[in-house]
Amino acid sequence: MNFMLVHGAHMGGWSWKKVAEILTQHNHTVYTPTLTGLGERQHLMVSTLNLNTHIDDIANVIRFSDLDDIILVGHSYAGVVIAGVNEIYTKKIRKLIFLDSFMPQSGKSILECLPESYQENWHLACQNYGHGWIFRKGNNAFERWGAHDKNIQVQYLDKICDFSMHFLTTPIHLSKKFAEAEKIYIRCTKPSDAKNIMQSAYETAVKQGWKIHEIDADHIAPITAPEKVAELLLKLQ
Repeated sequence: MNFMLVHGAHMGGWSWKKVAEILTQHNHTVYTPTLTGLGERQHLMVSTLNLNTHIDDIANVIRFSDLDDIILVGHSYAGVVIAGVNEIYTKKIRKLIFLDSFMPQSGKSILECLPESYQENWHLACQNYGHGWIFRKGNNAFERWGAHDKNIQVQYLDKICDFSMHFLTTPIHLSKKFAEAEKIYIRCTKPSDAKNIMQSAYETAVKQGWKIHEIDADHIAPITAPEKVAELLLKLQ
């Protein structure tokens, strides 16, 4: 079985390390690519990058690694990324798993799907601190994600990075391939600002009849609750 684990905003493939180790121990092949401009590739961040760059990142791993029978997992921001990848390689993907992620809506960007208050605040933050397009990671990121463990914050603060608003303002266009794909939504239940943001995505998944699962964890469960994430992924394969 091939697991492709795609990380969320401000992170990199490193955020899946512990989950990948567990899945590998169960004899699965696991890929944890880092999206362009993030993680160890943050030196490549330029204003011309957008959501389509990240869709191409994952599609190219599939293409050049000759992958088939893939369980494609997208955490947070990456829910929209994996939906775009499914448009390219539908027949190679067994199922799409959305881990506490945004819900892709055809013709819309992530930002357009958020309440106006968030749109205004995020744009203002970029204008004031990020040259109009950079969304700074902020020292309070872990608190917003619901990860209050100080040891976690100290261990990983230097690994999270800035993010481009262009990733959030690029519309995605989906066909019937998305409607026909097997889709699973995993909700992280511990309270956080991120949980509030993802609430509408969760409600949409329920309304559309997706398979729903929950994890007693904060928004960055791949880091703070890797055993729980891996255990559920093994059940869902």
